[in-house]
Order: sequence, then C-alpha cells, then structure tokens
Amino acid sequence: MITVKGNNGTGSENYSVFTIVREITMMNNYLYAIDGKTTRTYAYPCTETAVGPGGVSYVDSLRKSGLIKYARIGGDENSVITDFKNLDPLLVPAWGMHGGNTGAELIAFAQKAQKTGGMVVFMFHGVGGDYLTAPAAAHKELLEYLAKNKDIWVATFQQAMDYVSKTSK
Repeated sequence: MITVKGNNGTGSENYSVFTIVREITMMNNYLYAIDGKTTRTYAYPCTETAVGPGGVSYVDSLRKSGLIKYARIGGDENSVITDFKNLDPLLVPAWGMHGGNTGAELIAFAQKAQKTGGMVVFMFHGVGGDYLTAPAAAHKELLEYLAKNKDIWVATFQQAMDYVSKTSK
C-alpha cells in the first residue's frame, strides 16, 4: 500500500473510512461556498482507494455518500476506455504523468483513443513545475496536436463522464 502524505504529514494509514469521507465532505462544503456547485469529481490521492492500517477501501462509502459523481484512479499509457457500459464511474482509469513524459508519449496516448473510438484521461499534477510535472514543451506539443485534430473531443473529466453516463445507458 502506498502511504499518502497530506500537507499536514498525516499518512493514509492514519485515516479511517469515516475520517476520509468526513474530510471530503468538508472540502465539498468549502467548494460549494465558493462556486455553488453540488457535483464533484475526485482523484484518489496518489491513486490510493484504501485507508487505515489494513488498507480498507473507501470507494463504496464514497458511492453511498453521494459526495462524488466521478473519480479517477491510476492507470498507465494503456488505459484506454472502450467498454463504457461497464465503466464504474468511481473507478475511471487515468494515466498519471510521472514527471518526464515526452510530447510523443502524450500524443501516442491520445492517438490510442482515436484508433479505438475510446476515451483516455490524462492526470496532470502540474505542467512545467510542481510535483510530477509534464514538461511544458511536451504539454505544448500535445495541445498543438489536439488543436490540429478536430476529430478529438477535448473535455473536462466531468463533461466527458456526463456524456458517457448519458449515452451508455
């Protein structure tokens, strides 16, 4: 199990399901006060879906809480989604950038979606600076490729998942 260390130094092994769901509830309340939105997406910290010393999953508790509409988990450069009917909206694979990705790698991931008619989810921590960043030049190459290829729909995670939810019923 990966230990998630928050800004306060608390690792995921020190959380309970109740504690993490309560923390997500508090964050949703803060965000609602700012933007008035009631639906949220979520990225599991370090793609970790379990907490506590025993590694207890909190996915079903999130599902029951209704706090999160869609959530991203880890994946790799092969995480192309094509089976939309069986896609769990709280366990959507996303390719998290590792910090040294090239423009060619990012473009190749987008091309996999083009070739399969599927969907890919990029998970950037930062661009050009920050933790686990995509180099700015690589990100720029990807954006230029996407701009030239009008057959690729670029959307937020929530927009894409709303579309998937509506069309795969």
